[in-house]
Amino acid sequence: MFWWSFYDVARSIGELFMTEHGVVAATPPRRASRPSQQAPRHTRWQNTLRIFTAVVGGYAFANTASILLSTALPVFRGEAVVIGFLLTYVFYTVAIMWVFGDSNWKRSCAGVWLLSLLFGGIHWLVMQLGAAA
Repeated sequence: MFWWSFYDVARSIGELFMTEHGVVAATPPRRASRPSQQAPRHTRWQNTLRIFTAVVGGYAFANTASILLSTALPVFRGEAVVIGFLLTYVFYTVAIMWVFGDSNWKRSCAGVWLLSLLFGGIHWLVMQLGAAA
């Protein structure tokens, strides 16, 4: 995280200019304004899981939703496939925004993965029933 303020940057540049041109700064050297802090361990894991869910889970959600949509649309098969896979970009964007936009990371991650499984299961069931008929 970038934590330097404009004042800190201006002061550092001023001190650098003064020491280069032989002017001794009247103020004693100062410590860093903020100590370096690491994020708590649970926050790092939450962010890692959010990123993983957004990338992999969003991909799974977008593809299963577009495949299910392409089998369910009442148009010619070629048109349904094109429509479904063009909407993949919309589904993927929605999944990413949902994962990072929700304040409850467990609910958003579980929602993306469960919807992926649900859409995949419905598609599998439709294919099994269609093959039996």
